[in-house]
Amino acid sequence: MKIDSLRIGGYGRLAQREIGLSEGVTVLFGRNEAGKSTTLQFIRAMLYGIPGRGNPAERYEPLQGGTHGGVLEARDETGAVWTIRRYASGGAGPGRAEKLHIALSHPDGRSEELNQAELERRLLGGISRSMFRQLFAVSLDELQELGSLQSGEMSSYLFHAGMGGGGEILRAEKRLVQEAEKLYKPRGKVQEAARILQSIGKLEQEVAESRSYLPRYNGNTLALEAAEQQLEQMKLDRELAGAKLMKLRKTQDIRELWLKWSDGRLELEELPVIAAFPDDGAERWRSLEADLRSLQGAAFRLERLTAELTAELAANPPDPLLAEQGPALEALDRSRSSYEDKRAEQQRLAAELTALREQLERLLRSIGAGWDTAELAGFTPAAADREAARRYAGSFAGYDRQMETRGAELLSLRARKAAAAAALQAAERLLAQEHASGAADFAGLA
Repeated sequence: MKIDSLRIGGYGRLAQREIGLSEGVTVLFGRNEAGKSTTLQFIRAMLYGIPGRGNPAERYEPLQGGTHGGVLEARDETGAVWTIRRYASGGAGPGRAEKLHIALSHPDGRSEELNQAELERRLLGGISRSMFRQLFAVSLDELQELGSLQSGEMSSYLFHAGMGGGGEILRAEKRLVQEAEKLYKPRGKVQEAARILQSIGKLEQEVAESRSYLPRYNGNTLALEAAEQQLEQMKLDRELAGAKLMKLRKTQDIRELWLKWSDGRLELEELPVIAAFPDDGAERWRSLEADLRSLQGAAFRLERLTAELTAELAANPPDPLLAEQGPALEALDRSRSSYEDKRAEQQRLAAELTALREQLERLLRSIGAGWDTAELAGFTPAAADREAARRYAGSFAGYDRQMETRGAELLSLRARKAAAAAALQAAERLLAQEHASGAADFAGLA
């Protein structure tokens, strides 16, 4: 195993720290309390678990903030990358209520998620926490502690022997012999070797028993292969069914368009074959369609008008008496324009007579208070008076003509105004009829 990098979230004095380990030997150096031992404890914790709150000396609670724990990346002999994420979340013992995630990425792209037992078995070679601490991750303080042979006692003894000269080496040799006799001594009753042999015997017995598992393993392997083949076949069937479903959905989406296309094809088959189609045939066809729609609208309006006239005729049946007087009524209708002209002339002359009488009365009042038409008829003027009267009459005649002209212009303007009002009313009625006709056409088309 080779450690590639450390990412410390929060561990002792270290927080938000990344350390990359290159090929070969990596030496961490620094002043006291710089974090060298903390880094060693962090590696132990990432591999075997963060100690619980019952062991605060090795738990290394974060002093600089950050999440208690971090990430360790290592590489095994096959080149696979191990990513170990471990964060503390309380608990009295190591690994209790820990947030642990172990991911293994193989060089061929495969990935696995493992647990702590598989980490110790596959990456650490089955080495326990204590053995790892004794052999590979020993701090100077631990080297100076007294303990068992596997932990620190012999290491401390050898350390002092190397520092104290030959006498210490002899004492160390004697101590090694004593420890070796503990492991194996002829005719010894309690021997470490005997216990190891018993363990080997148990293991051989378990191996013999495990051989009976081979047929079941082979059967399970065959069942697994059959299940995988069935799964592959189901995947293939699913892909085929998905493709068919997609095709059916597309068919459903274009069904309406396909029906229109089929109707158009049948209609096209019924049409005669034309050898040469004119260049502007499409435009002419659209124009004819527009004309056809216009004619259909006109026909609809005529049909409605016919229906209205028919209903009106049914409501007003013909009068036999009026039918007998038809020729006389037609003659009266032909002479109606002449009658209306003469009536208008009579009204004009009556108005002119009234105006002359009013003018005569004004003239008599201007002559004198006792003058009336009888006095005017019996009056015999002199020649000079008649000449002056003639001149005045000529002047008054001119004024009268001007008044007549102005009156005629006024009548003409009034007539034009009446005609314009009549035309406006007719246009409004026509517009209302067109609106009603358009609404009826729209209702008929809808």
